[in-house]
Amino acid sequence: MAPVVALRGTRRAITCYLQLKAELEERVAEGIGAVPGERHRLLWDNIAIWYRLYRFFRPFMDAGACFVADTYTNAWTVGLDEGDPFVSMARAYTGVFINVDLPTRLHIIADLAQRFEVDGVVMHANRSCKPFSLTQSDIRDELRGELGLPILLLEADMCDSRLYNEGAIRERVAAFLEMLQ
Repeated sequence: MAPVVALRGTRRAITCYLQLKAELEERVAEGIGAVPGERHRLLWDNIAIWYRLYRFFRPFMDAGACFVADTYTNAWTVGLDEGDPFVSMARAYTGVFINVDLPTRLHIIADLAQRFEVDGVVMHANRSCKPFSLTQSDIRDELRGELGLPILLLEADMCDSRLYNEGAIRERVAAFLEMLQ
């Protein structure tokens, strides 16, 4: 995430992502997955819990669960028109996930879930980013009804570790992973 956030539009960021794309294409061609023995495909909603990345995601990896899609990175993946950068940027930033209404958010998540053939959704109710989290309960309820997917909604924070309850989250993740079996 760092290059697209801090170096957006620079040659350095472009070079970095071209290298990552080439590596990804090579892994796909060779059949090398992100999670060895992948058994479950998941969608992540919201910003990552940065200070717990490894410890949080490790139980998913151990269970053969791979996050194959997310709602956060679409904020950084819109194309910009060099010929009209200001209008292009305005279009990009008004169309990102946190700036659209509930029906559009629901459509985006449902489309990602179907396109990437996910088996479940993990939603991070992020206390530091209310605009991203406001509609999650409604989206969870609609997705359960529409797609019949198991959905885990966790409360934490993307940067304040005091708002992370290790024991409670570990138990909820374990229960969610059992539902996938």
